[in-house]
Amino acid sequence: MASVLDSFVQRIEEACGKGGDFIAIIKHDRAGEFLEKALRAGEVLYSAPGIMARIRVRGKEVSVLRTGRVLVKGASNLKEVRAILEEIAGR
Repeated sequence: MASVLDSFVQRIEEACGKGGDFIAIIKHDRAGEFLEKALRAGEVLYSAPGIMARIRVRGKEVSVLRTGRVLVKGASNLKEVRAILEEIAGR
């Protein structure tokens, strides 16, 4: 059975660099909805309505772009990233 997260996320990759940063790609037809959910999921640090949001969820900074890219900073592993994205998707 597919999770709520699977209906939104196409793939998740670890970003290059110092580690702890992950990039998720949201399915094109669900990107706008995911951006809206992000604004309800955590502490809003910055918002450019309809374009992007930077929020804090579970102590991690998450940037969500209208294009469907999501950057999760400082996560320790893929399991933590999936939990953060699941929390957003479930809103």
